[in-house]
Amino acid sequence: MTGNNAAVHVIDDDLAIRDAMQTLFRSVCMLCHCHASAESFLDTTDLQQPGCILLDLCMPGMNGLELQTELCKRNCRMPVIFLSGNGGVNEAFDAMQNGATDFLSKPVDDEVLISKVRAALKME
Repeated sequence: MTGNNAAVHVIDDDLAIRDAMQTLFRSVCMLCHCHASAESFLDTTDLQQPGCILLDLCMPGMNGLELQTELCKRNCRMPVIFLSGNGGVNEAFDAMQNGATDFLSKPVDDEVLISKVRAALKME
């Protein structure tokens, strides 16, 4: 469901990535919330609201795969797309086995990313 309140939640410890994602999604009129850590996302986000999660794999504290496991435990239905510069085949396999919608490598083409996020929001 892609209602007006559906948001893209970018979870990445890299400020430059968060800023770039915020600019990109705003340029196509998509609501975007950025979080510097998995813990920050969990502390500030209503997991039952519509949205999509764009998740980095490697972060200090709780990493992306650990957050994905926690989201499953909390019955979060938001689709998860991993976006990582460090992910290998094993990590991608684990993410997909745990229900990720996609696993993309940084850098990613803007149009590809927007398309993947829009598709994920329709799945919700």
